[in-house]
Amino acid sequence: MLKGHFRETNISKTKMDEYFSFFDKRIKNLNVKPQIKYIQLGNEIARIESYIPELTAVMEMQLSYCLTDDADSYDSILYLWKDDVKSYIADYAQEADDLFYFPKDQPNTFIKFRLYDDSMIAYNQEQKTCYSSMNDVSTTAIRKLGHVLAKELYQLAKASNQSLVHAASVGIDGTGVLISARGGGGKSTLSLSAMLGGFQYVSDDYLVLSKTSKGVYAYPLYSIINLYPQMLERMKLLKAEYMYNIPWRPDKWALDIRAHHDSFVPKLKVDAVVFPKVCNLDKPFIEPAEKGKAIVQLVHSTILQLDYDDDKNNNTVRRLLSLVSNLEFFQINLSGDLNANVELLKQFITNRKLCME
Repeated sequence: MLKGHFRETNISKTKMDEYFSFFDKRIKNLNVKPQIKYIQLGNEIARIESYIPELTAVMEMQLSYCLTDDADSYDSILYLWKDDVKSYIADYAQEADDLFYFPKDQPNTFIKFRLYDDSMIAYNQEQKTCYSSMNDVSTTAIRKLGHVLAKELYQLAKASNQSLVHAASVGIDGTGVLISARGGGGKSTLSLSAMLGGFQYVSDDYLVLSKTSKGVYAYPLYSIINLYPQMLERMKLLKAEYMYNIPWRPDKWALDIRAHHDSFVPKLKVDAVVFPKVCNLDKPFIEPAEKGKAIVQLVHSTILQLDYDDDKNNNTVRRLLSLVSNLEFFQINLSGDLNANVELLKQFITNRKLCME
């Protein structure tokens, strides 16, 4: 019997293609018309075909700023459907929590059966097609997903010059910063306080980062945030609608901030990464951060949140490093005064823009 996590890294391309053909047949046999949406992922456009109305409704709310009903063309496709993956997994494998399949010569192609919750995610690198199924489509199960489709969109956003990353981003007049921190590090509080202080807003948690000949750009995704209730009480101007307590963090709330779409921007040029540190100082200050350590934190945070490969495959690390290696890195030591923190960040961005003009 398999126990815990099982990996098969030498599976042939022919065998993987058989799996993908099997998924295509499962979808075709549903005999149901899907709900079609398109989403901008940096420089890529993905088509989403959903056969799960319950998930579609949540997707339309969480990703409302970026979703559209039509597109002239698209670069990749995501299939979402309800399925019992345990029904077609061999009996001997039922004891495992996860089954991973990776073909030797296609490092970004994979199939991951998550037997502990009867769900599956797979990506066909050659066809740029992502498959995602779940058997439990209850409200409770969908809430446990947090930011819905984050791992699926992470796969679809992948390109040589871009990736979905775990970071926030805000700016002024088209130029801003990435804000990177682990959970509880002040990232959401700083980015939301900045938005309320007049900054342009991209994200407080997940965004698409793209590198071009003109610079590095952050693109928005979600219209929801996760925030501690005590911080919400301090943000009197935040028009956030309570949705539910986060299942794995009941001390934090999931909030809908679609009322602030007028502060969102479709993209923002970034030239620095800021790492907040909660210090409760009388006066906040910004200082240079150790670049190597800072990059490791940003890359590790992204992989931990989004990557399918527990071994942190080297292609993922190299792509993330290439996106941020030319940026400058700073630490912002936060005071207990939210307005003072925002004013400092405003001066920091403004002064950098003046120096570059």
